[in-house]
Amino acid sequence: MKPYIPKNKSDEEFHLFLNKKKINEIREDVYLLLEWLQDINWPVVKYVSAYLNEYTNEIADDIIKVLNGTDEEWKYSIMHTLILNSNKKPNEFILNRIKKIYYSPTEEEKYAELVEIAEDILNKYDGSC
Repeated sequence: MKPYIPKNKSDEEFHLFLNKKKINEIREDVYLLLEWLQDINWPVVKYVSAYLNEYTNEIADDIIKVLNGTDEEWKYSIMHTLILNSNKKPNEFILNRIKKIYYSPTEEEKYAELVEIAEDILNKYDGSC
């Protein structure tokens, strides 16, 4: 196991290794790190999201893969912790996927309140709502 990957949802040490890495050094493990954002209540979320937050556009393909999936809780966590709280404006690919959730949500996305967070994201970065 790589020391910059959480060992469990309460791991308090992995981030000491993660924060020393550049995104290109861990590129192959980004999706694995995103998996630790599946539940917004897990303690590791704050560390993973703090690290990845700076790289949302660089990891757009992995983010979109999650947003195209069927795990609504994971989508919510990604949208809230990475996209909405990013210091950088998301690129057009991420924003287009957020627009799809906002304008053409599935029933599951509506139920999971993804439309509301999509609106917050679009208001913050795009001004299109």
